[in-house]
Amino acid sequence: MRLTVAAAALAWTVSVPALALAQAATQVPAQVPKPLPLFAFDARGFMTSVGDVTTANDLHITATNLPSKVRGFELAANVYVKRGPGLAIGFGGDFVMGRGRHTTTDTTGAAADIKTATRLTSFSGNASLNFGQRNGWSYLTGGYGPMQMWSYMDDGSPRPAPPSAITFNFGGGARWFFSSHVAFTFDIRFYYTTPQVSTEIFPGRGRRRLTLLSAGISIR
Repeated sequence: MRLTVAAAALAWTVSVPALALAQAATQVPAQVPKPLPLFAFDARGFMTSVGDVTTANDLHITATNLPSKVRGFELAANVYVKRGPGLAIGFGGDFVMGRGRHTTTDTTGAAADIKTATRLTSFSGNASLNFGQRNGWSYLTGGYGPMQMWSYMDDGSPRPAPPSAITFNFGGGARWFFSSHVAFTFDIRFYYTTPQVSTEIFPGRGRRRLTLLSAGISIR
């Protein structure tokens, strides 16, 4: 099921640029599409599915006792260094931070003793290929950077952050400006995490693919 959803999402990512180019082609022939702005800043909320059997085993719980979702925010900035009619090349960075919580309940629905949490932070530099014009464009992007993702028993005590691991990501999205400076934007990004060996402080984690779905506003 997850592979089917990921395949459909990737197919959508690839098709968006074609739709943007088709939209630009419907403009008045004598009117040259305006190039993309010099920069764009994004603020989006995101959601991703999490959970790991290796982590659960190291915490001596079942995988169902871990959060199944992480929600948070994503900030991004992009500069478009090469801008032409219908096509632009950009460079930028993305910062992601989120958390998920889970409380186990008994058969009556009352809260039980098992409370867990999962945190996720990431910063990545990226390069993008952008298709469209100033008031609306889509993009394909790829990048890499340090990511931290860890799960723990949520007993209220302070928790140190684990060492980060360089993580590759790729995906795409689009922006539609409904005013001179503000746009609606959405993004889908695939992160490929590296396995982590358990220590005395942190549980281990297996290799997996995270799919981050986000939406919000963009400012130019």
